[in-house]
Amino acid sequence: MTSIQKIGRKTLEEVDSSLITQQDVDEKAGKLLRIHGTLDKKIKVRVIPTGHEQLRAGDIIQFESKQENVGLDNYIVLDITHPISGFVTIEMGKYSKKLEDVFAELLLQSQSNSNKLRALSFNEKSSSVDFLEKVKLKEMALLIRTRASTGSFHLGFAATLNTNTNTFGFAGGSIALTTLLEEDLL
Repeated sequence: MTSIQKIGRKTLEEVDSSLITQQDVDEKAGKLLRIHGTLDKKIKVRVIPTGHEQLRAGDIIQFESKQENVGLDNYIVLDITHPISGFVTIEMGKYSKKLEDVFAELLLQSQSNSNKLRALSFNEKSSSVDFLEKVKLKEMALLIRTRASTGSFHLGFAATLNTNTNTFGFAGGSIALTTLLEEDLL
């Protein structure tokens, strides 16, 4: 209550259509409260520069200070400053293992949203054949034929293309049409 009176109310709105029961919603809300409630703790420490040369922002370290009543816990390095005076200032924040989970969930949610929006904005045009139902045809004649080819078939063209004497395409053949049924319907 004192934080709400001092700073004001902070709200986080989460929209997740996969949550069905009230128990699922309560579990998710508790998880989000733990994640967002513990990440606002920052500590600045001035240390001697030797032994910290490989430390970079984003690294996870364990820190404890009994004099300042800070228990041993995992912290993420937020910033490192190397002033000329010689002491290195390390700024670190409370680290929660769930932090990367939050970023992964945000990334997946963003991709899901863009997939849904893409489906709405890009209507796939398909060729429709429903106009055939509106066309009125009057049959006038019926012709049924078979088609057969004679000769040998070679893949390609009928001209010789520097492949010895082999030609591409139909060689010495013809196409024969045989009428099976011809009937006038008028």
